[in-house]
Amino acid sequence: MVMINVDTSDPDLTKPYEPKVVPPGQHTFVVANDVKVVPSKKTPENSVIGVELRCQDEGEFKGTPVYDYIVLIANPTNDGQEKAKKINEGRLAQLSISLGVKKESEFKAGDGNIPLEQFKGCICTAITKVVQREYPEGSKNFTPQANVQRYLFEPEETAA
Repeated sequence: MVMINVDTSDPDLTKPYEPKVVPPGQHTFVVANDVKVVPSKKTPENSVIGVELRCQDEGEFKGTPVYDYIVLIANPTNDGQEKAKKINEGRLAQLSISLGVKKESEFKAGDGNIPLEQFKGCICTAITKVVQREYPEGSKNFTPQANVQRYLFEPEETAA
C-alpha cells in the first residue's frame, strides 16, 4: 500500500477549490501556450485550436487563465455548420489581427494563411463574458468560466 502525507497545517486543506474567474469586460491578455491544430474529439474530421490566454491587467486577476477553443469545421453539411464555420474562421482571423501577427489588409488581399506558431507570447485585447459550465454526466455542479466574446483591434485605414 502506498501512503501519501499531506500538509495538515493548512486550515483550508479540505475546502473545495474555487477558481478565479476574470470578470466580464475588456481585458489585455498574453497567449501562454504553443497554439496548435488538433483533431476534434467529437468529430475527428474537424479541428480544434486551443488558445490559453493569461490576463495581463494589474490586480487580483493578473495571470488568471481564459481558454478559447476555435473549432474549424472541415465539411459543413447544413446551414448551422456553415454559419459556425464562418464565425469560427472569422474569430481566428480577428485573433491573429489583435495579436499583430496578421494585418486586416492581408486577409482582404486573399492571404488566409495564419502562422499559429507566432501566437505564443503575443498580447491582445478581448472582451470576455462569464458563463456557467456544467460538469459532465449530469452532475449538478456548476462552475463559472470566462469565455472570449470578441477580439478587439483597430481597423486599418483604407486608401480613398
